[in-house]
Amino acid sequence: ADDLEQEVAQAAPFTDVVDVVLDDPALLLYTSGTTGHPKAAVLTHGSLTWNTFNQLGHIDFVSTDRILCFAPLFHAVGFGQSTLATLFKGGTIEMLDGFDAGTVLRTIAERRITGMAVVPTMLQMMVEHPDWTDADLSSLRYVNYGGSPAAEHISRAWQERGVVLQQGYGMTEAAPGVYMAPNRGGEDRPVSVGVPHFFTDVAVLGEDGSVRPVGTEQGELLVRGPHLFDGYWERPEASAETVVDGSWFRSGDVLRADPDGWAYVVDRVKDIIISGGENIYPAEVEAALVALEGVRSAAVVGRPDDRWGEVGVAFVERAPGSTLTEDDLRARLDGHLARYKTPAQFVFVDALPRNASGKVLRTDLRGRVNPGETA
Repeated sequence: ADDLEQEVAQAAPFTDVVDVVLDDPALLLYTSGTTGHPKAAVLTHGSLTWNTFNQLGHIDFVSTDRILCFAPLFHAVGFGQSTLATLFKGGTIEMLDGFDAGTVLRTIAERRITGMAVVPTMLQMMVEHPDWTDADLSSLRYVNYGGSPAAEHISRAWQERGVVLQQGYGMTEAAPGVYMAPNRGGEDRPVSVGVPHFFTDVAVLGEDGSVRPVGTEQGELLVRGPHLFDGYWERPEASAETVVDGSWFRSGDVLRADPDGWAYVVDRVKDIIISGGENIYPAEVEAALVALEGVRSAAVVGRPDDRWGEVGVAFVERAPGSTLTEDDLRARLDGHLARYKTPAQFVFVDALPRNASGKVLRTDLRGRVNPGETA
């Protein structure tokens, strides 16, 4: 700290401070590219400011917080969710160079961490780590996570340790927050992404192409608000494709909601498999697989089929010591999934391909079953 103060004191004084307004571009953040080519989203100073207010409305940040951040700061979660809101309230950010389950568990205890943002895979890796049982989590008030629902037994393991789990939903284009579960009530609806942030408007795209209120029907989620991005850098056509009815951003995700507004992300529009005229949502099949003993993780993609148009292919990561076979999986899924939803093929893998934030790279998996496909 003394060295920093000395460097600041010796630094040249500011001679020209550029004035900025909320509509001015602040930074470019690239989309994750899990289903195609990454695009640079233009986030304005307003995007970052209003997203910070949204985060403060859902997460009880205080000045004594010590928030652990291992997501890169060029990622919307690392920068827009973990960092800015914490600093706004005078809290402290503890940085780690990447995620390691054992290191994170030790850091929580040693630095008295009060909160962090993760993806479900990280929750699972910590629960499965040898240090989990004896880890001191007494300082940890909450954990925010997103990307997909956590498996029930994983959520329960954290809740039994007294940690509040808050699932959220967002995207780079929203800087990133759209939905989040309140810090109370989420334990009764563990697969829900919660309710919209305060400064966020939501709707769904109806089957007839009209903008419909959330809860009236299941459809593609539309988002509007002052925290949204200002288009993709030098990609005007791609930017225009994301807008409907003049102001609504098309999320690409199918959403349904309870009458009281609690929402559930059904799946990505692009990931839906249409088999024999029936919609198959990979997330539903993946949840059924992960619920089976011996399955550590799973991802389902579609491949062309002469008879049905498309069928599902499940990539399955077995738990350590598991000897599950394809016949075992089919037998255990029987009665839990409709026959047409059961994957036509199972592929066992040592590990699913993931990006730096832990999301499954479906483009890679599609390339394995559809050689030559890259998006």
